[in-house]
Amino acid sequence: MKNSESKLNIIFIDGLEPQTNVNAMVLGYLFPIGAMLEEYNMSFKVLNVKTLLNYSILGIIDELKKWNFDAIGMTTNSDNIRYVYKICSSIKNQFPKTTIILGGPEASFADEKTLSKCECDVVVREEGEVKLVEILKCISQNRSFEHVRGISFKKNGKIIKNVDAMPLDVNSLPIPQYAILSNKKYWIIPSGVKEDDYTHILDKLRKSYKFFMSGRGCPHNCAFCVEGSLKRKYRAKKVELVKQDLEYFISQTNTDYLIISDDTFTSSPKRVKDMCSMIKEVRQKYRFVWFCEGRIDALSKNPELLSVMYEAGLRKIQLGVESGNQKVLDIYNKNITLEQTKKVINETAKYERLLVHGNILLGNPEETFNEFKDSLNFIKDLIKLSDFKLNISNAYVTPFHGTPLRNNPEKYNIEILIDDFEFVRFGMNDIVCRPKSLSLDELIALKPYTDGEILKCINENIFKYPRNKIIKYFTEPNRVTFHQNGILDTLGRLASFQKYLQIVTRSTTVDSTQIDVIQKSHTLSPLRLWEIEYNKDTNQYNFIDLSGINTIIDGKNAYLWEKATGKNTLYEIFAKADDLSLEYIAEFYQTLEAKMAIVFVEFYNTPQN
Repeated sequence: MKNSESKLNIIFIDGLEPQTNVNAMVLGYLFPIGAMLEEYNMSFKVLNVKTLLNYSILGIIDELKKWNFDAIGMTTNSDNIRYVYKICSSIKNQFPKTTIILGGPEASFADEKTLSKCECDVVVREEGEVKLVEILKCISQNRSFEHVRGISFKKNGKIIKNVDAMPLDVNSLPIPQYAILSNKKYWIIPSGVKEDDYTHILDKLRKSYKFFMSGRGCPHNCAFCVEGSLKRKYRAKKVELVKQDLEYFISQTNTDYLIISDDTFTSSPKRVKDMCSMIKEVRQKYRFVWFCEGRIDALSKNPELLSVMYEAGLRKIQLGVESGNQKVLDIYNKNITLEQTKKVINETAKYERLLVHGNILLGNPEETFNEFKDSLNFIKDLIKLSDFKLNISNAYVTPFHGTPLRNNPEKYNIEILIDDFEFVRFGMNDIVCRPKSLSLDELIALKPYTDGEILKCINENIFKYPRNKIIKYFTEPNRVTFHQNGILDTLGRLASFQKYLQIVTRSTTVDSTQIDVIQKSHTLSPLRLWEIEYNKDTNQYNFIDLSGINTIIDGKNAYLWEKATGKNTLYEIFAKADDLSLEYIAEFYQTLEAKMAIVFVEFYNTPQN
């Protein structure tokens, strides 16, 4: 039975990525397209396949049978392309007259190949807002697609590639339709799913969605990057229009952490300053902090931008580190130097709550294993230089469609090991190409070696990190989640530290570095956190702290350790200790506090002597 609603111009199928999370939706393309469709009074709905009770191709077909529609739309990427092919085949078999339209980088960069091997009808190359409107007009008016610029399509078994379209004027687009995140009218609620349950699904989606764009394109052309390979140029939206978009986005999502997903937010210093001034205005009404991607070269030439962004609420920035080998950076056309990277990382360390994310690539062209080891040593130095606020992830070099690496592997002296690897596995977590400078065994070893070296670097320095900073990061209510900091992530996984944190964050505990311990000796009581056995043979306690360092507690110090029960004030311990000054006792306990062996508990009722 068909749905009683009028015929839809298009149904977008979403949720085709392999992640199991229903909220892992690739919706960024849909907000501006949805707004454009509405401006032309065109109707659409979204079917998220992960919400189907029958999660299968048959389940998708059964749900589509309930609707009248002219076209099916899907975006493509390296994660979902193999599923798109399968679904297109089933849809075309069941709905042979329905136009299937694909967009996204995978189809866009391999348009002719996609049209020849996939049961789709049209590929939208690059941006789709205007093109999709024109395609849907052609369908409704039964006209040919031959005059729609920037698309490729099939006609009578022949593939036709129309001339490129002019780059969009991003300032002419309507405000993106972020209400798609929460309004059920935009979604197909699958059979058997209650409306209340779907409301809950959308509520989770709305709360978890944080991605916002203020511009398009990238002015750079790194050899491994898809965005930099696009023909369209970098276009930044006017700041006053971005403000309208941002206020609407925040009003719809109520997010407290905004991810500005422009490929390079810092390209124009003037625009950064204008954007930050605008963001500060918006933050007066909405409470949020934010993330952006930055360029090493731009920030090294304009280090003051970090201060401007930080004051406007920036709390995490991603920097394209990629490698600690200048030769590799030059091969990739990064146009940055190692000295610039060190300068920027050193600058970020000045901002206490600013976290930094960097990625390094494994299996770089022309790089030997020993050269990579030297590169990794540089990366470890950066971690220390950042005050351990630089979090490093790693991924294998992947020649995505459209990139120079994919188009000309011989130039980069790499061998693509799996043709069309997107159809059998996801690239960046798997080895799909090999530089001829490395054996396959060496290439395989790179990832565990890198993970081990980074972890070793963190573990060796973890308890050199100031205690007051550790406590502040774990207790600050509006922090960007601590798991994005390597040191804090490692700490957070230790059961012993979790126990320590539970105690040290109680309202009665105090940081002795912030007060005069001697002056408050009548109200401060030391509380030991660990039970350690007394060695009768040596007459001492051996305390191994969380950093692995052994502290011997013997003689009169053993007496002080035993009295650290949280029930004796410093003054009471002093009054019963022979030949120990109050200053010595306070210093001993403060040393143990720094080792996270004790905490000070403050009693507000002064004990009677």
